[in-house]
Amino acid sequence: MINKYVDIEEEMESSRKIIINVFSELLCNCNSDGKEEKYIFKILANLAIWTVTEIKRDDTHKYINQRYISEGVYNKWIKFSHKTKSTNKQLISNDEGKAELRHEHVISRKSLIKDLKKCSQKEEIALILKTAIACVVTLDEDKKLKNDNDEGWERYKKQNIRVYDRKENIWISYL
Repeated sequence: MINKYVDIEEEMESSRKIIINVFSELLCNCNSDGKEEKYIFKILANLAIWTVTEIKRDDTHKYINQRYISEGVYNKWIKFSHKTKSTNKQLISNDEGKAELRHEHVISRKSLIKDLKKCSQKEEIALILKTAIACVVTLDEDKKLKNDNDEGWERYKKQNIRVYDRKENIWISYL
């Protein structure tokens, strides 16, 4: 389970490239000063960030297939690794069936949208969308991260939340 990302990496990266290209074109075409255009741009930018990080709008892609997971998620999944038939629902939810994990944007959507608004070229937009990454965290970790105003992995470092990179099979060392 922990190393499953390696098996789907090519599919995820291929889908991500297509999504980035499509949204880069759309966002470039509607980024202007008009009130209506600004509104549409914000909606599309938000959708682009979610789509780039989720790939598909289902729990498997939103949680199970993410490259980065927190130590809390890692430990939860380790508990199920010995079971041959653990379900996605067990990996995502608590004993009462309530979602226990969060798809957390490492760089906030607000910050990414702010940067996207400054872009005038499709290539610039694509570069920013490539920085949109998610990390699956527990509810408690999510609460800690929400109270931190920093961006990127610095928030995780400050909150002492270790992150596992399932592609490289290593714990991230914060530089």
